[in-house]
Amino acid sequence: EARQKCASRNAARGPRAHWPEREIWALVRLWEDHLPDLRGARRNGPVYEAIARALAEQGIVKTKEQVHSKIENLTTEYRRWSRKHTGQGAIPWIFYFEINRFLGSLPVNDRSLVEESVCNPLSTVEKIITAMEMGSGDDYSFHLDEEGSLSAAAEAHAADFESTMPQGVVGSSQQLPPAVAIATTQQQPKRKRKRPLTAGEENQLAMIGEQRLLRQGLEDYRRQELVLRERQVKAEEELVDVMKEYLKKSKMWKSQFVLLLCTCYH
Repeated sequence: EARQKCASRNAARGPRAHWPEREIWALVRLWEDHLPDLRGARRNGPVYEAIARALAEQGIVKTKEQVHSKIENLTTEYRRWSRKHTGQGAIPWIFYFEINRFLGSLPVNDRSLVEESVCNPLSTVEKIITAMEMGSGDDYSFHLDEEGSLSAAAEAHAADFESTMPQGVVGSSQQLPPAVAIATTQQQPKRKRKRPLTAGEENQLAMIGEQRLLRQGLEDYRRQELVLRERQVKAEEELVDVMKEYLKKSKMWKSQFVLLLCTCYH
């Protein structure tokens, strides 16, 4: 029921906006400019409104909701590529490295990457139910992507949350009154899961690995250079010995030749 309610609200936004590549680049630049505001504001609606006005000054007419939705879709796409790839040149999405320049160092759960609504991929099921029980559900809406479907990350997050609970507890919570179900859900111990690495941490690990390879290659090069120098010194010493022997023999033959000439004249 909550999903249908949120879906109907998003449907009221009208047809999805078409964003040409030029407009997306303009949006990404404004997104970076307003990133501190998005991170610090409790409600980001005024920030999206400011971005929409800045786009209008460039001749790009978009509503606040369309700007909000597009930034979320870009964030989802950025995270998807960050999980799949880490090396530069392996990502065909043209906006990845520009967005990664200002989002790569942020933590995964940073406010600027989080949807204001409880239907965000990072929102938990507990927060959704609590907000609806306290009557604040009217302030939220499920986010629909540009194709009109619910965010797959949100559904996956909800499924992961339910998987951490025993099957009997999940079924009984659905049959209990909402307030009791919330208390039962919150009392269940959660399975600890390893926090996924952020794009910035993955880049740091990649840089550390590259530095290790560079150090190893430099050490190998120095060892080879030392061996070559030792061989060169040895070859020079052998050459000196050969030259000495040659000069010694040359002097001996010269003296014998002089004696032979003297004998012939006498």
